[in-house]
Amino acid sequence: HSLRIENREKKKLRDPSDTLRKGPICFLLTAQEGHVDCLEWLAKYSGTAYWELPRDGMTAVHAAAVEGHLECLAFLLRSAGCRVFVRDRTGNTPLHYGMIVINSRND
Repeated sequence: HSLRIENREKKKLRDPSDTLRKGPICFLLTAQEGHVDCLEWLAKYSGTAYWELPRDGMTAVHAAAVEGHLECLAFLLRSAGCRVFVRDRTGNTPLHYGMIVINSRND
């Protein structure tokens, strides 16, 4: 039994960058926090298809739009090839969220 646990631990440690390739969540959280430099690094080194959708349909572009991180939005749309018209599970696109942010700032 202990041998199986030890083998699992070795497998986990074999490739420390493995978490970067497990999905787009790194991109989503980084965009949500507004770290464009980290987005650039992730895009360069992770090999992840960062436009893929997590379960709720939110993408990194949605997250950047919701938080109003324009520099992240610009990077994701221009350099990373992300799409602006993809809908999340509520049917909203990043454009919808961007308009909500803009309207709330003008109030």
